[in-house]
Amino acid sequence: MKDRLQRSFYLLRNATDTWMWILGLSLFQLVSVKWIGLETAQTTLGLNQAAFFSGKVLQLFTYPYIHGHWVHLILNVIALLILGSKVEHIIPKRLFRQLCMYASIVGGLLFLLLSPSNQILVGASPICFALLLILVTLSPESKFLPVFLTGKTLGIAIILIQLFFAIIHPEIPTGRLAETGRWFSDSFPELFKVSHACHLGGSLVGWLYGMHLLRPRITLETLKKQRAAREEKERI
Repeated sequence: MKDRLQRSFYLLRNATDTWMWILGLSLFQLVSVKWIGLETAQTTLGLNQAAFFSGKVLQLFTYPYIHGHWVHLILNVIALLILGSKVEHIIPKRLFRQLCMYASIVGGLLFLLLSPSNQILVGASPICFALLLILVTLSPESKFLPVFLTGKTLGIAIILIQLFFAIIHPEIPTGRLAETGRWFSDSFPELFKVSHACHLGGSLVGWLYGMHLLRPRITLETLKKQRAAREEKERI
C-alpha cells in the first residue's frame, strides 16, 4: 500500500502536461466568471452548430476551456488528474498532447454532426474519455475498479453506450431512434444534457491511439527471419 501511494504521488507530481491542462482550464473559468461573465463566455467560446457554420470555426478549439459551472470543472479536473497522470507516464509527451488535441477536435465534430442546433458544447470531457479509453486499451486484461471489468470489456462498453445514446438523441431527426430517445428523456430528464456524441468522439480517439500503439512492429530482426524463411522455401 505504501509503495502504491508513493508511486501515485510520483505520477501526480511529475505529470507536467496534465497540470498545465488543469491550470489552463482553471484560469479560463476564473476569468470567465470574474471578468467576462460565464454565460457570455459559454456563448462565445462554447461550440454551437449555428455559430460554427456561420463562420465561428474557432469554437471548435475553444470549447474545452470553458465549463458550465465550477462542479463541472472540478469533475473534469479530477478525471484529468487520475487518468492524465497515468497516461502521461505511459506514452511519449508528444503523443499525449496529440491525443488531447485530436480528442477535443473529433469530439467537437461529432457533436456538430449528432446534436441539435440550439445546444452549446463546453468542457474538456472528450479529453477525459480519450485518456480513459487509451488506458483501458493499453491494459486490455487488467481489471478496473469499481466495475471489475477487464480493460477490453470496459472500453467496448463505453464506446457502445455512448454511440447508442448519441444516435437516439430526441432532438435530432432520426425517426424511431429519436422516439426511443424521447422515452429515455422522459424517464431520465438529465440524460441528454451531456453530449454523448462528444464523449463518443473522445473515446474513439483514445481507442484508436491505443490500438495504434499496440500494433505489431516490424523490426530488422523480423525482416531477416522472413527473408531467411523465403530463401529456405525457394531452395527446397
